[in-house]
Amino acid sequence: MGSVDEWADFPEASNARLPYDMQIGSETWNLVPAFGAQVMNEFGSVSLQIRGSFPLASNDRGWRPGEQVDGALWMARRFNDFVSASVGVRASVSKGIQGIDQDLETLRVPDDLALSFGGNRVDLPVEINIRLPSGPLAGQHFGAEAVWTAHEDTHGPRIASDWTVSVG
Repeated sequence: MGSVDEWADFPEASNARLPYDMQIGSETWNLVPAFGAQVMNEFGSVSLQIRGSFPLASNDRGWRPGEQVDGALWMARRFNDFVSASVGVRASVSKGIQGIDQDLETLRVPDDLALSFGGNRVDLPVEINIRLPSGPLAGQHFGAEAVWTAHEDTHGPRIASDWTVSVG
């Protein structure tokens, strides 16, 4: 849920309505079906997840977020009691915002265009994990993941993704 009535002061405009992606929420109820499956043995696992988000109605400002479907498929291999690695693919398809907020300045600010939201994206993650089964750090888990964006097609002016690294 969350509010869609947030305003702020900007250098070029005081008391201006924040664009869609800067609002706290969407004030819509969504249907969010999901499916997950995993096959696992002592050597590794293969997993699949699919999740969708489908807004059921527009908010009182006259718009609603676009539908979105995300999927992930990955394989993990356990090399020994300490080290495992995984590779996968993540995909996301989202539609633009439906409707329009009449208080936004669509001719001056590209982020205010409802059609600018949405797009398609495919990421390729690679991860390595180290688990300490014994000793003073027993039970601790350390991991590093690198994600490369293989494909990205946005429906408007958006900052493109290249790659990310996470360590934890």
